[in-house]
Amino acid sequence: MLTNAPRYAHAAMGAVERANQTLSAQVRVLRLQLQKHLGKRLPAEHPLMPWVIRHAAWLLTRFQVSRSDYSTPFGRLRGRSYIGRVAQIGENVLARSPDL
Repeated sequence: MLTNAPRYAHAAMGAVERANQTLSAQVRVLRLQLQKHLGKRLPAEHPLMPWVIRHAAWLLTRFQVSRSDYSTPFGRLRGRSYIGRVAQIGENVLARSPDL
């Protein structure tokens, strides 16, 4: 059964508010990193911003360390730490088609 939190009762939605703050902070970091890489300002309406937001969420849902047990969602799911490389947003990545 779905319930609604009282209007303007931010304390009732504490976990959601904290998740929004964390995502916003991650988006700011990635945006600044991308601006530095490109050498120009990236306005909020820029076509790359949806990708920045998506990448920020992807990073958090896989690699954010839990304060309770110091593990990541990836580690809890797979039973081991992630050992691969993650490209920075805006970084050129060379790839080859798997069927070649």
